[in-house]
Amino acid sequence: MLASSKIKWIGSIFLAGIFLALSMMGGNWGTTYTADASMYAVPHISSIVPAAVPAGSADTGIIIFGSNFGNVTDTRVWLTSTGFEELMTPMVVTNTAISLVLSDTLLVEPKLYIVTVIKSVVQTVPTLPPVPIKDEISNGVPFTVYEARSTYLPVIDK
Repeated sequence: MLASSKIKWIGSIFLAGIFLALSMMGGNWGTTYTADASMYAVPHISSIVPAAVPAGSADTGIIIFGSNFGNVTDTRVWLTSTGFEELMTPMVVTNTAISLVLSDTLLVEPKLYIVTVIKSVVQTVPTLPPVPIKDEISNGVPFTVYEARSTYLPVIDK
């Protein structure tokens, strides 16, 4: 019984030494976690520039302004309309702005699109069982493709 007690103590000291060595090496293998509140904040769209374009326009770049957008790897723009849904990858994402190019095929005919930003969040603290990715969805903002009409008044020359 004395021998098994010594083996337990030696094993405990050995494991404590390993944990001490790992903690001295640094890294975030389980000792410290920092919570970033902005990571879990819901994105919000305040405006889109331009908010409307004429039908038949060429590829058009738009900028979505707002807050809590994340970054290029975790943020997508969801474009919806009647009978249409597309999840688009933005070109540039900052915490307050997203730039995106709309293809000319989306701008052929007059249509009202709803633009929504989706930010995917992965839990930073490991849990068992693992928590899946959570999507934070912004408010929807309209983007209009309008019918291009020209109405000019005739010039009357005396």
